Amino acid sequence: MLLSVKDLPDATVLTVDVSALPAGFGKPARSRASAARTVATIVLICWKEG
Repeated sequence: MLLSVKDLPDATVLTVDVSALPAGFGKPARSRASAARTVATIVLICWKEG
């Protein structure tokens, strides 16, 4: 599963590939889609333009 986020200020696309994760990931188990959204959110929160 790939999640692409295109709302970055410089038109960069962030793609999160969680296809290697098992269907239920973490404790409690969450879907790949949920894990991808979490990763993308964390990256965007920490994003610093340089």
